[in-house]
Amino acid sequence: MFDDVQDFSEGLAVVRKDGRTHFIDRPGSVAIPGEYGLVVNFSEGLAAARMGEKVGFINKSGAIPISAVFDQARPFSEGLPKVKMGEQWLYIDRTGRVIWSGIRP
Repeated sequence: MFDDVQDFSEGLAVVRKDGRTHFIDRPGSVAIPGEYGLVVNFSEGLAAARMGEKVGFINKSGAIPISAVFDQARPFSEGLPKVKMGEQWLYIDRTGRVIWSGIRP
């Protein structure tokens, strides 16, 4: 049925089929259709998703609360994800505002 299936996180799992990435719920229905490139599992209600050449964050309804302006992104941890813009790693908040910069990978 799917080409790849990842573990469930916060009630949804990342699946791949025919080159598209989707999120499914526990019964196996598509909860968020494959509009994005590579994605990571949900963490603290948001998931990093590649949108074209950049990465942003989606919520469980598929809306984009943090625009795709980053080169890389890690999952949320203790309220903040680590993201990369150019050569610099940053911490941002849930709105995409930079909280702290200057960290190393």
